[in-house]
Amino acid sequence: ESILCGGGEDGKIYIWDLLSRSSRPVQVLDEALGAISAVAVKNSIIAAGGMDGFLRLYDIRSGRVLMKTFGGVSLGSISFSRDSRMLLVGCLDSTLRLVDRERGHVLMEYRGHLNTQFRLRSGFLWDDSMVASPSEDGRFFIWNLINGTEKKAYSQDITKHSILFSNQHRYRSSRKERHKALLVAGGINGQVSLWSPDTAS
Repeated sequence: ESILCGGGEDGKIYIWDLLSRSSRPVQVLDEALGAISAVAVKNSIIAAGGMDGFLRLYDIRSGRVLMKTFGGVSLGSISFSRDSRMLLVGCLDSTLRLVDRERGHVLMEYRGHLNTQFRLRSGFLWDDSMVASPSEDGRFFIWNLINGTEKKAYSQDITKHSILFSNQHRYRSSRKERHKALLVAGGINGQVSLWSPDTAS
């Protein structure tokens, strides 16, 4: 947690050491040929993707670099599973790809949502048994992680604008002191919507 990473339109990934309190990056990774649109960090692994269509995995400790391409399609989002063994990669061909971190193999593909223009933040849900992604038509899709079947397609009827970001949170009930999972999503219309796994709206 002492390292901060960020990607730029110049195709470079900048790494800062937060403990040094210096504004200068301690390392710059410049292999990409286009703008960096997604960066994720878990333990010693940095995952990055961008407009050149490559997923790059950097192991800070070993210096190993793994590169993977998906037919040249641009990448919009990257997220790690809880155990760091898998990555969920959102691509601008309206496809989510589940990738094995060690070998770079595509384990599963998820389709049904629309994503060809914007960076939409997809991710694993709750216990990593499901994956989810917003859609540029204002909907929100959830799939079963293992078999790829679509579980639900939440609809934001108020607007047809894209849902640009999403996240998952747990809140505590004041009476029963139970934790309940919620999906949180916001769109370019300025509205934030909340969904629970038990409802479709």
